[in-house]
Amino acid sequence: MDVLINLSLNGLATGMLIFLLAAGLTLIFGLMDVLNFAHGGLFAWGAYSGIWIYTSTGSFFIGIIGAILTGMILGIVTERWIIKPVYGNHVQQILITLGLMLVLSEMLKVVWGPNQISAVTPDYLSGSWEFGGIIIIKYRVFIIAVGFAVFLAVQYLLKKTKIGLVVRAGVMNKEMVQSLGVNIQRVFMFVFMIGAGMAALGGMLLGPYSGVIYADMGMEFAILAFIVVVIGGMGSFTGSVMAAILVGLSGSFMAYYVPDLALAANMLLMAVVLIFSHRAYSGQRGEEMMTRIFSNRMNILYLLVAGFLAVLPFVYDSRSLLILLSQVFIFAVLAMSYDILLGYTGIVSFGHAMFFGIGAYTVGVFMKRFEPETSYFLLAVLVTILLTAVVSYFVGLLTLRLKSHFYAMLTMAFAGLFLVLAEKWRTVTYGNDGFTFRVPDFLKDRTDFYLICLGAMVIVFILLKRFTNSPLGRVLQAIRENEQRTESLGYSVLQYKIIASVVSGVIAGIAGILYAVSLRFVNTSVFTMDITLDALLMTIIGGVGTLVGAIIGAGIIEFSHHWLTELAKVHWIFERWIIFFGIIYILAVMFFPQGIVGSLQKLKFRKKKKASVPVESETVSQGDL
Repeated sequence: MDVLINLSLNGLATGMLIFLLAAGLTLIFGLMDVLNFAHGGLFAWGAYSGIWIYTSTGSFFIGIIGAILTGMILGIVTERWIIKPVYGNHVQQILITLGLMLVLSEMLKVVWGPNQISAVTPDYLSGSWEFGGIIIIKYRVFIIAVGFAVFLAVQYLLKKTKIGLVVRAGVMNKEMVQSLGVNIQRVFMFVFMIGAGMAALGGMLLGPYSGVIYADMGMEFAILAFIVVVIGGMGSFTGSVMAAILVGLSGSFMAYYVPDLALAANMLLMAVVLIFSHRAYSGQRGEEMMTRIFSNRMNILYLLVAGFLAVLPFVYDSRSLLILLSQVFIFAVLAMSYDILLGYTGIVSFGHAMFFGIGAYTVGVFMKRFEPETSYFLLAVLVTILLTAVVSYFVGLLTLRLKSHFYAMLTMAFAGLFLVLAEKWRTVTYGNDGFTFRVPDFLKDRTDFYLICLGAMVIVFILLKRFTNSPLGRVLQAIRENEQRTESLGYSVLQYKIIASVVSGVIAGIAGILYAVSLRFVNTSVFTMDITLDALLMTIIGGVGTLVGAIIGAGIIEFSHHWLTELAKVHWIFERWIIFFGIIYILAVMFFPQGIVGSLQKLKFRKKKKASVPVESETVSQGDL
């Protein structure tokens, strides 16, 4: 009995912490239709600022007030200068808040260092009560009480006050509220500020509960918060507290009885709810990008560049450069596969790493379990193609009916399931430690492998270029521009999206094979969100919907990563290179949404259009002479 009570209290306390983070997300989404992926960063900043103030002043409650104020200030800045410019565009919201999440997490490491910081429970909240042999920890009860107090306070604010009436009316019909003379922008800022303050409070309370705080805690708890938001109902405040308690209790009991499946169970629950509760939702159109067929001169330029890269290892023998360029070619293949989704179909996926990881693990397992011969390697390639095609087909079938932000969250859940599988199936994957393997003879020489990677990139580029310029590719672009209109013309939008998903997944699997072979090692990192974010950033910087932009973006990111790593030896600030990438995310989405190639194409189109306008010549009449 005492075990059940303690597990229940632990689950309730965890649920209340998740609720404080998820409730803000729910309010913000319900009123503003914004899914803020940076919300976890506000949670982490609340923890760090609050614990720092608590340690400096010795007052736990002053630390709580400081954390809430920090969250509110960051919330105002985020809403006013980051999210406001991209209202109404879910794709840009996802991208820009992801960039902000990276910046917020890395800035914590800059300000407070990369190591964990201990957080102690204040004396008057430490210890426990004992009732008939049952031990109840005081701080857990305190968290539960604070969580319910916040829930009741916000419920009262929403249902019994004038501002709550305006917020609830705004959730139902923003345009109607604005037409009545209400400044809806101020309401937006107020709601965002309250949500950010609640997230920061949750982060502060987590510190003494867990004993330590760390910079990446925001992303970890944000995943749980998204699960709660989905299960409780997007925009439902009451649903969020019920779902948070469910997730907290589920995590507590699963961690005790079946620890290997705790996170996977919650992700699977979110996936089920999304699939069966939101099947009727249609995807949002993606960012409008200008894509044009390249001229013959551009094809000649491509051939010259490919030829130069092919002869480079024979005229400039640099092992480090060949390794770096091989990585560029591999990630260019991955980025092009992502561009098929984002650039040509308008889909943002957070689960692209699952296909990359399938390819990496398939070739690794084959080379580890069998002889490193060419026949087994080719068999691994064939199995990768089949596995990624099947997985991407079924994932697409289950998810592509959803709106863009629901789709992004569900693909993240599926990728999380594959990550958990790779961590726990140790007899095959060796868990987080991973394993090394040998490769066939034709892949051992660095120059040969460099040329294979270059050839793979060129072949993928040509095939995808033909694919996107085909009638099928034109339909995909029409779906991106206006899904409803395309469907009204008789096209099966879901079917075409699934085709794009399968093509993209297979190409990502090929990239995973090359990546694993380049390292001759594979571990669970190939399934992490970092891989997906790299592909996303490469696509955005180079130019969405261009393919060649993905190659350029891969080159920029990989070379930047290499140079920043070298600069880290000179100055410590460059060790936090993710900050720079996060800032690039934000700036690219806000001011450079078409990327390098897209912007050049647009500029060229404008010049051509301007030149095609006939210039009226001035005529001089005889009477003027």
